[in-house]
Amino acid sequence: MIINKLIDFSIRRPNTIITLFGVLSLICLSQIPFLKQVSDVSKLASDDDKIIVLNKKMEGIFGSTRLALITIKNGFNPEQLSKLSQFSKSLEKYPEVTDIISVYSEKYLAGSSGNFEVEDLISSPPTGQQEITELRRKLASFTLYNFSLYHENDLDVTVQFKEGITDPEMFDIINKELAAIGTPKNWTVSGWPMINNSIKGIMDADLFILVPLIFLIITVIFFYLFRSWRGVIVPVLTIGVGIICAIGMMPILGISLNVVSNAIPTLLVAIGTSDGIHYMAKYFHYVPEYKEHRPLLAKATKVIAITILLTSLTTMGGFLSNLLSPVKSIAEFGLITAIGVFMAGAASYLLMPALLTKFPFPKILAEDKKHELIFKSLATNAFNLITRFKYPIAVIWLVFVGLSSYFIQGLVANYSLLGYFHPQHSVVKDAQLVSDTFGGLIEFNLVIDTKKENGLKSSEVLKAIDETINEFKNKYPQDIVFATSLADYIKNMSQAYNGEKEYFRVPRNDDEIAQYLEVYSWSGEVEEDLKYVVNSDYSVGRVYGRFLLQQDENGNPKERVLSYYRQIINKMKQSLENKLGKNITIFQYGELPMWFSTLHNIVDGQIKSVLMAIAVVFIMALPILKSFSLTMIGLIPIAIAIIFNFAFMNIMGINLDIATSLVSAMAIGIGIDDALHFLITFKRILQDKEDYWQALKETMQITGHAIFSTSITLTLGYSAFFFSSFKPLNYFGLLNILTIFMATLATLLAIPTAIAIIKPLKQGKKI
Repeated sequence: MIINKLIDFSIRRPNTIITLFGVLSLICLSQIPFLKQVSDVSKLASDDDKIIVLNKKMEGIFGSTRLALITIKNGFNPEQLSKLSQFSKSLEKYPEVTDIISVYSEKYLAGSSGNFEVEDLISSPPTGQQEITELRRKLASFTLYNFSLYHENDLDVTVQFKEGITDPEMFDIINKELAAIGTPKNWTVSGWPMINNSIKGIMDADLFILVPLIFLIITVIFFYLFRSWRGVIVPVLTIGVGIICAIGMMPILGISLNVVSNAIPTLLVAIGTSDGIHYMAKYFHYVPEYKEHRPLLAKATKVIAITILLTSLTTMGGFLSNLLSPVKSIAEFGLITAIGVFMAGAASYLLMPALLTKFPFPKILAEDKKHELIFKSLATNAFNLITRFKYPIAVIWLVFVGLSSYFIQGLVANYSLLGYFHPQHSVVKDAQLVSDTFGGLIEFNLVIDTKKENGLKSSEVLKAIDETINEFKNKYPQDIVFATSLADYIKNMSQAYNGEKEYFRVPRNDDEIAQYLEVYSWSGEVEEDLKYVVNSDYSVGRVYGRFLLQQDENGNPKERVLSYYRQIINKMKQSLENKLGKNITIFQYGELPMWFSTLHNIVDGQIKSVLMAIAVVFIMALPILKSFSLTMIGLIPIAIAIIFNFAFMNIMGINLDIATSLVSAMAIGIGIDDALHFLITFKRILQDKEDYWQALKETMQITGHAIFSTSITLTLGYSAFFFSSFKPLNYFGLLNILTIFMATLATLLAIPTAIAIIKPLKQGKKI
């Protein structure tokens, strides 16, 4: 058999195996510095995703949505206005910056009866209070400037970047120029790219702190379990090889690290730890039967290798099912995790025996026997309980699954960037301040396509847009205070032209609109000044607004669930369609629909991938176990762990999102590993002894110790995630611990109960 030949080779030629894995690890390790990291959710989707394509098209018309929002508290004074002028001029030298929107960039319509002129709001920093008072008067005369250039005593600045620039690049440019003017304390920077960059910073910290911390915890536990350095060094090196090879392949394949793939190292730690504990447990189990090292290694490795190989193949098959996901990041996650699982499995039955040859023959410790006897006693008691009360225990499990399934109802799928941070984090506080002064932080864009030149110069169209905006401001005053369109600019022109506030309205006929635009063109650049609300031929217009952040019961800022925003936008769209008729097309673009689409694809795709993964695992495990009923029993830990995980999330108010949806992958990886270790051991013992109950009892005693040790190790390892300042990782750690606990409990109690009742593999055996 080829596996046995490979094992014999690794024991006879350990240096060759160690060198081979060492060189491969060094090659992959050399690629890790080239690994790119992205935190922007838009990068999780494929470039050909229809929402991404639409966004790029619309941004070509109305400008990039890559915005940094800056609030200057109490900015109406010469010092701050001078710094703003300096800051704006310094940003103009960057080709990455496409626009700086502030009081220095926008226009004022100086009107008189029958005419108006376009002039700058302010051309140079004011030197006295009189000039500042005049600036405030001009701003107050045009309502569209409230929440876009100022609010009360604060100034607003919007910095627009070109598409393609990364969040860290935006962050660095803003911070560099803020430092050049003395990093004023009353300047607050926010916006989704800035928040995304903060997420990236936390991801970096977690990679360099939490993953090593997990390794440290696992190292301590390995030493406690096996009481020898070989019991630490060998499995930890093996786990490291799997992770290094997986992460090192990412830059080679052009895959970036993101909020999805960030879970790969910890997932591989779990799978590698399981294999390592099972291998080392078998290794020390056979020590009393041998006096020489190589026969001991050959025996232990050949007994466990087939199980490790098969669990690796089934786990790989489960993860590779993610390749069918419509979300690029999920497909990449499946591929890279499968590579890591393959390398961890190969290292477990080739590198581990090769490394162990470098150690002397192990001694039998009295403590080891004591631990075995304690767990053997627990397993015996559990076996006696199951065989005596198998039906009541089965009913308890069924009731538990039924209740868990019931509590899954109402689980909310959501994507909340601010929800990723703890309430007192500076990012959350900055977001709240900017939301207050900008009239919101969550942008929305509705496009009105009239499908004809000058269609937006229609009084009927502009009135419908203006009425709809006012209708929704009045209907949702806690959500929408800022929304603008071409109608607002025309209303300002009407007021300036006629010289009376009562004319701040959409004109009654199309000729007036054309007249105002003509007058504007005499002293202003119409196309440039209106570029954010209408295209050059007035066929396509935009309604641009923001949703305010809300407060939770403790007064902390938060976003509403995405479905709430979608409902409002759909209602606004429907209202416009009712007013304008079917000849005009209305659609949305920007961050929100991209979040809607990506979240739906990730969550929906992940659920489908989980179902497909379970199907793949079943198909691959069936030829191994050679029993339909036994294979179905093997899926019990996966099903129980996943169902309980979703129920717990709903009860605790944890949303199903990009991060938490990945816990299912952990349930599959750990669940199938433990189940196959248990069932394959059960088959082997049954074939040797042909006593059904004795085989089940010994299986619980032998594999139970390793499975329980794995669970304790991983539980303590994943507790390191509680130290993260990133809430998704707190949830990820908590949910994984619960998933591991349930998978272990189901393997050690539900599987034996099912075997005791169904009695698979009884043909030709003594029952």
